[in-house]
Amino acid sequence: MHEITYILRPEISPEEISNETKKINELVGKNGGSISNEHVGQKRKLAYQIKKADFGIYVTIDAEIPKENLFKIDAELTLNKRVLRHLIIRKESATYSQPTVVAKPKKGSKRLIGRKKTVNEKTIAPAKPKTSMEELDKKLDEILT
Repeated sequence: MHEITYILRPEISPEEISNETKKINELVGKNGGSISNEHVGQKRKLAYQIKKADFGIYVTIDAEIPKENLFKIDAELTLNKRVLRHLIIRKESATYSQPTVVAKPKKGSKRLIGRKKTVNEKTIAPAKPKTSMEELDKKLDEILT
């Protein structure tokens, strides 16, 4: 799954925006992609000028695109004069979850499922009881005297 976000020039009309998004959607389809979601945003102020434009219209597409055709889509978007800037990223699936490592691995440690990182149950220290303010004051007095 990939996400394509591009910024269109602000001076184009709403009809031209829909025509341009249709062209880009056809470009994705022509290169073996299937679009699952499309969001056309409103005109927004850019953080800095891009090609002498202060505003832009953001469009985001979620699509399943073969790896070998990403370069073709990238090249076409680069050559498109109405697209100020674009970005294509690979989205991770929602079912993926990465296990976390609790402590550094040592000899005799057990492996986490599906990962090469390890954890040893003995290295996890029990929680220390909290000290009160009176105890801290006493210790501080002992140190200072």
